[in-house]
Amino acid sequence: MLYYWGVRLLFITQKIDKEDDILGVYHEWAGRLAEKVAELNIICLSKGVADLPLNVRVWSLGKEKGQSKLGYLLNFYRYIFKLRDNYDLVFVHMNPPYILLGWFWWKLWRKKIVYWNASYKINWLMKFALSLADKGVTSVPEAFNIRSKKIIAVGQGIDTDSFRRINAIEKRNGSILYLGRISPVKNLEILIKALGILARKDLGVNLSVVGEVREGDKYHQKILRESERLGQAGIISFLGKVPNYRTPELYNFHQLFVNLTESGSFDKSILEAMACQTLVLVSNKIYERIFPGDLKNLLMFKEKNAVDLALKLGGLLRLSGQESEAIGKRLREIVVRDHNLNNLSSRLISVFNTLL
Repeated sequence: MLYYWGVRLLFITQKIDKEDDILGVYHEWAGRLAEKVAELNIICLSKGVADLPLNVRVWSLGKEKGQSKLGYLLNFYRYIFKLRDNYDLVFVHMNPPYILLGWFWWKLWRKKIVYWNASYKINWLMKFALSLADKGVTSVPEAFNIRSKKIIAVGQGIDTDSFRRINAIEKRNGSILYLGRISPVKNLEILIKALGILARKDLGVNLSVVGEVREGDKYHQKILRESERLGQAGIISFLGKVPNYRTPELYNFHQLFVNLTESGSFDKSILEAMACQTLVLVSNKIYERIFPGDLKNLLMFKEKNAVDLALKLGGLLRLSGQESEAIGKRLREIVVRDHNLNNLSSRLISVFNTLL
């Protein structure tokens, strides 16, 4: 491992809040990076509950206080100027506008810029941000779909010490977990249709949907209407938001985890479930090269195809406990080898070191 203990890092991200259901993981990223740098300053749009080492300071642009967009902008410039003697390198996470706003000053001050992107739907802003950055980093090559020698794949960054098999929690037979945003790109309606097919076969399935349900949102209302009959039959339950640090319990309780995002996206929740030795079912074609050959057909279904999803769900639910356990151990090995948080932070530090 190559640690550059003297680097002083400015980390720009959306939110620092260990209680957040989606973004809480980046609180953990910050903690691991802090172990490998001399000083870490974080600029975020919003700050919640933070418990970070003494060499970390968090500067919020003020969203949690109702700050205006003009206020965000003024705070951003105030912080990058105020802190300019306290950082050597800028790490911008998933927010290309910040590179456009700060690029001129960072180049003037000879600060190197590293841009993390994991959105496979590339737009001009992302391309422009990469052209201004010194390096681009991402989880897997497909997640930053631009041909550029600047881009380096460093893994996703799963805390495999927290996301692991908890033997004290017994998996519930027939239990299926969906965890993530409830939005059209997540294709939750396909899973609900598949459950309707399985319900007619009386397989004793039940689904837990973990994610915020927003009143008045059209897609949310559609999902609630489509799931009403299944809910009345006790097949589907909406559990609301759960902080990221509590999700290992959910992965461990459920027999299967289903993710329906389109190919190209690389949801960390799939890897979290795998790290917990929970069987996963995905349609994302990235996993054709991640899963061993004998598991591809078992753990992948045709994209947006409820019939094939129901077929694959039925097959996994019929596996013996011993078979499921053996597959779960293999899935965890993949995450530990290629996507654990310790490796990610070390790889990022190595990238930073090449620029300094």
